[in-house]
Amino acid sequence: MATGGQAPVLTGSQPDVPFLFPDHAGPVLPTDLSVAALVTSIVFALLAIASVALRFYAQRKSKSGIALDGILLLVALVIAIGLCILSTWAALCGGLGWPLLWLASPAGLRFQKAIDGGQILWGVSIATIRTSLLLFYRRIFTTRGFQHTTTVIMVINACWLLVFIIVTALTYSVNRTEQNSIDYPAWLIANGVSDIVLDLTVLCLPLFVIRKLNMSSGKKWGIAGMFWLGAFCVVVSIVRVVYFSQLARLPESDRQFGGE
Repeated sequence: MATGGQAPVLTGSQPDVPFLFPDHAGPVLPTDLSVAALVTSIVFALLAIASVALRFYAQRKSKSGIALDGILLLVALVIAIGLCILSTWAALCGGLGWPLLWLASPAGLRFQKAIDGGQILWGVSIATIRTSLLLFYRRIFTTRGFQHTTTVIMVINACWLLVFIIVTALTYSVNRTEQNSIDYPAWLIANGVSDIVLDLTVLCLPLFVIRKLNMSSGKKWGIAGMFWLGAFCVVVSIVRVVYFSQLARLPESDRQFGGE
């Protein structure tokens, strides 16, 4: 499915134009890309469930109650599982990783809805996780300066999510004969970079407090390492931005989100 300087638009999906290709309702896995999308969705859903389960198991062992950050983490998990379910459906029935010509059929509309819905679920999940982590920090580090800093970052995070939802919604049009003026690849890059900056900011916050603790350097590095286990998410975000950059450099006629 080709895109111009805007959100993906299906030129063969107008009501008055006959489809040149038959609809593939699925479930099918026609390419390696669709198989990879299916496997990735299942694996990441299981990893997310296992991680949250271990977090609450550790809390139970330490006999600490469930705080607001734990509740938000559960909310984020539910949203993330919803995203994985949507991605699984998209791989089987919604055109994710399917041959490009198949998306000239009604499958292309299902694909577009999966992309738009997935974007919203991803943004809400990421923002909720960041808020949960910031609230967790506030329970551990109680200095006034740190509390004020986390409050500011939570406000910025909420604004990031609001802008993300509004712009993503503006890229969607029920009437696919109408083109959107937004430069979609540029929007993806800008959103990805801002996401990385926010993640790095949140991950670095505890380091300023840990640096002042009265303990050996080895213990400080050990504590910092535990907080930086989330750096894997930053690596994944960087890979996303690299992919979006490659997409933006392609000629408009070659930009696509389906398979070959």
